[in-house]
Amino acid sequence: MGQDRYVMTAARDVFASAAHAFARLVQVLPADSFDGPGLGEWDLRALVGHTSRSLITVSTYLQAPASTADLAGPVEYYAAMRGFMSDAGAEAIIERGRQAGRDLGSDPAAAVDALASRALDDIDEAGDPLITVIGGFGIALS
Repeated sequence: MGQDRYVMTAARDVFASAAHAFARLVQVLPADSFDGPGLGEWDLRALVGHTSRSLITVSTYLQAPASTADLAGPVEYYAAMRGFMSDAGAEAIIERGRQAGRDLGSDPAAAVDALASRALDDIDEAGDPLITVIGGFGIALS
């Protein structure tokens, strides 16, 4: 196996582990807890919704190829996102979390399971393309 394939396989395995752990956590949450406290301005539904956006984002990014790698890896990505998101406004981020929570519908656990499956299927089909992320930056999926 080539080095690039190994890196992508390792990255996919880590992402899959996190996605499955998140889905299992949502499955054990009592159904009546979603309207209760979550974090800060979010109730639990909005917090789960916000977290589920990490699954949606992978699938979305795979639909946005990049022609160049502007960011070399995760460190550069997070540094760029910190600056970019600080300009996005906290209220907009809070509302996106709330909307994502509403989008989970009446069965958040089933919705998160479906999002995790979709993201993992999309990754398995994609290889390791250059993708465009927030701010228009290009980066390798891995």
